[in-house]
Amino acid sequence: MTPIVDRHLEEHCRVPTRLSVSNDYSKGDDSLKRRSFLLSCATLCATLSSSASTAVAAADVRAPFIELLLPATRVKLYIDQAVELCKSLKANESASEASSLIPLKDLLENEPAFMTEKEQKLSKRYLEIKTTAAWQDARRKEREARGAEMGIDYTTPYDQVNTAIQQWGDNTQFRILRSRQRKLEKSSTIRTALNAYTNNLVFGDAYQLNVQGEEKKALVRNDALPNVNAVVVSDLDLRDLYRNQVLQNMDDARAEIEYQLKSSDFNVDEVLTCLRQAQSSCQDWFNLIPKGDVEEALKLVMEER
Repeated sequence: MTPIVDRHLEEHCRVPTRLSVSNDYSKGDDSLKRRSFLLSCATLCATLSSSASTAVAAADVRAPFIELLLPATRVKLYIDQAVELCKSLKANESASEASSLIPLKDLLENEPAFMTEKEQKLSKRYLEIKTTAAWQDARRKEREARGAEMGIDYTTPYDQVNTAIQQWGDNTQFRILRSRQRKLEKSSTIRTALNAYTNNLVFGDAYQLNVQGEEKKALVRNDALPNVNAVVVSDLDLRDLYRNQVLQNMDDARAEIEYQLKSSDFNVDEVLTCLRQAQSSCQDWFNLIPKGDVEEALKLVMEER
């Protein structure tokens, strides 16, 4: 379930495109800590144009290459195929034995390769983003600004040592999270395909607040306006939520098939429910992508067949 703060930001805030932000470490756990680190880096690395403050709809957030959406599109068609196959089993009254699930079991247990070699190389472009210097500079400026507000000098030799320790910890966390995500991607071609797009998303340096009147005044008065990082974190977490729901429901469908094959009471309804939930979550994931990009990617994938 989406955290309340994330649902609130997703409902009321929209981010313009401008900054390239890596989502390499996508997992429900520690996502807020992970992205706070990465987003601060990317925010300072980007070169902002004079029009950067212009707000656009969240649907305009996109990856820079349409090719990065092709793997996810193949995933969607794969899930649609599984749903249709399961529906055909349900409609076929003669398929009253659990053994009729074997074709569906084979389809789900043998995920195809959703990415070409070219797409795999393209999906790693986000790794070229150099963020270390920008992150360190951001931390220094943040401490100095906080110190100025409190009347404290944070530019002392002691603070410089403390800064070095923090930088070491940040870099260590960065490497651990990257290694963890790489291992997860090796276990699921679906995860790899969806991450190929999300990892390379491009965000902006400002957002549009979609609230008016007293609610907006209250946010300003209480100093509760979210910063750009918080809005982008909300967007990425929502995409990860839908991706994880797809993965979980596909796993549930496989487990249900295994159960049905061992059970004397054959019932395909539970399998179909899991697949439909995966299909719905996949559609939710695609709903966060510009419609024109989705249509173009679908056209390109269909031409492959």
